[in-house]
Amino acid sequence: MFDIPTWVGVVTGLIGIVSAVISVTVYITKLRIEGNRKTKAYEEEIKEKRSTIAALESSVQGLTQSLLLLRKGREDAYKLLTELNSLLGEIRNANGATADSILIRDPYAEETLIFLTVHGEAAEKIKRMKVSIKESQAGKVFQRGVSSIFPETSSAEHARHTDRKAGYQTQSMMSVPLCIAGETVGVVQFLNKRDGTPFTGGDLAHAQQLSADLAVRVRTLAADQDALKWLGIAEVADDVSASILFTDITQSHSLFDNLQTTEVIDLFNEYFDRLGSIALRYGGTIDKFLGDGFMARFNVPRRIADFQSAAIKAAVAMQTEFDQIQTEWQRLGRPVQGISNRIGIASGPVIGSMIGHPQYLSYTVMGQPVNSAAYLCDEARRTQSGVLVCGTTFKTVEKDLSRIARFVRQDLGSGDPGFEVQPLTERA
Repeated sequence: MFDIPTWVGVVTGLIGIVSAVISVTVYITKLRIEGNRKTKAYEEEIKEKRSTIAALESSVQGLTQSLLLLRKGREDAYKLLTELNSLLGEIRNANGATADSILIRDPYAEETLIFLTVHGEAAEKIKRMKVSIKESQAGKVFQRGVSSIFPETSSAEHARHTDRKAGYQTQSMMSVPLCIAGETVGVVQFLNKRDGTPFTGGDLAHAQQLSADLAVRVRTLAADQDALKWLGIAEVADDVSASILFTDITQSHSLFDNLQTTEVIDLFNEYFDRLGSIALRYGGTIDKFLGDGFMARFNVPRRIADFQSAAIKAAVAMQTEFDQIQTEWQRLGRPVQGISNRIGIASGPVIGSMIGHPQYLSYTVMGQPVNSAAYLCDEARRTQSGVLVCGTTFKTVEKDLSRIARFVRQDLGSGDPGFEVQPLTERA
């Protein structure tokens, strides 16, 4: 039988053990609760990431489908134009003409004709010209739907204007309206016979007979504004406010000094892929790739709400993503310690249009914001965050984005200040 002190010692020990067990239980319970919280947070993050991935996959599928349709539409348009040019060449040779053209109504200017196709020594100089319906011989034929021969066309003002532009002399011209079911869809013209003689009524009748097949193809092309854009024949410019974003890698030449060229290209492609996807996620459109960077535009041609804010949110996300990319590259032993990413954003009125050679057309924008964004991108190498925006963008988004970023004025020495975007949350 234990005495009282012994019992007290036993009870005290048991209380200590029970207290320890309770403490451990409480601690484990806390860990479980905290673990559940973290697990739930992780599950929410994973869910969000999966949602983002699904949205990107859907966007990629949509873009792929659009590109396939665009490619098919372009191929169909070029095939039709090739057939048209082949038929036109046969008629030109049959009539002994040295030059020819087909004009259609400009879909964006009712009182103007444009060249659908043109051949001859002056073709390259005049194919972009626009012809007044009211003041030109082609316009008169288009309006009246009646063929004509102009043996003294050089005396007409429109011919003098075209000849001055082309350095050409029109001596004789034959014009035939291209009609289907009573509708005039275009005008075909033949200029200057090889033997120097004027066109005759026989030439005109022959041209009229052979031009019926032309009219069918001309109507198809003239009615398809997308086809005219793809062929570089007719385009209406977008005059709109937009935000332009330039981004590139600083000191990228060091990569070529320390890595194989193929390795550097792989790094660039990963950079373009991951940062380009962010621009798309925020509603932007990649305009072009430029060496170790690219240009993106927000609100043209695709309209998006709050495009200035979208551009800045994209820039902040790009910087976070680049930090992650750089960390991953370092783990792989790539010499990327000295490189960084910089971004410039400017907003304002721009003009967007299809630009380039008919065989290589691309949609791009022009205007002061393009130059300003490129300049700010270059200057952003001196800032801590690597993101600079113009004053116009800053004034628009300062209040809306005050919870996620602060803007620090930077005097750039160019008269207009830039504003550094400093995220309020740490970059990863």
